[in-house]
Amino acid sequence: MRLDSQDLELALAAQQAKVVAARARYVRAKADEARFAEAIEYGGIARG
Repeated sequence: MRLDSQDLELALAAQQAKVVAARARYVRAKADEARFAEAIEYGGIARG
């Protein structure tokens, strides 16, 4: 079985897109964490 270089390029592009998406989720999660921490600090959200 021989892999076509285009197949490898497409697989690489797909994996790179997953990395970009994961980084975007990380950035969003960090922003959410900061926003919630601030809201807790100023009484906007009860601690439980």
